[in-house]
Amino acid sequence: MCSTDRAEILRQLGTELYKAGYVKESYIEAVCKREMEFPTGLPMNGVCIAIPHADVSHVISEAMAVGVLEQPVPFQVMGSKDEFVGAQLVFMLAIKDPQAQLDMLQRLVEGCQDEQVLYMLRDHADVAAIDRIVKSFME
Repeated sequence: MCSTDRAEILRQLGTELYKAGYVKESYIEAVCKREMEFPTGLPMNGVCIAIPHADVSHVISEAMAVGVLEQPVPFQVMGSKDEFVGAQLVFMLAIKDPQAQLDMLQRLVEGCQDEQVLYMLRDHADVAAIDRIVKSFME
């Protein structure tokens, strides 16, 4: 993804989830609003990430969209009011079951603890390769 605007990235990923039938049209605005209130940027080893998501009421079925950003884009750090990270990977979650949300987030963060995994994701342009890498630590 070549956008350097956080809101545009959220809209692009949300639109992909919507077009694929995973989320309701309302999801796109909900994820943008939630990111403003509850930021999701995370400083990781070498490659920073963001994990935006919205309330389950906007989700039809569980999915994840992964954005590999050509340039780091500022995302506010989770739990911070004034700290930002330059996210290079955005994992947009569509979670249908609220009980599964914590488990999914934990698996994602654990997988992203591996610096080599983050570099592989960041450096792959092949969608199938990115899908295989993400599935390897999400299953």
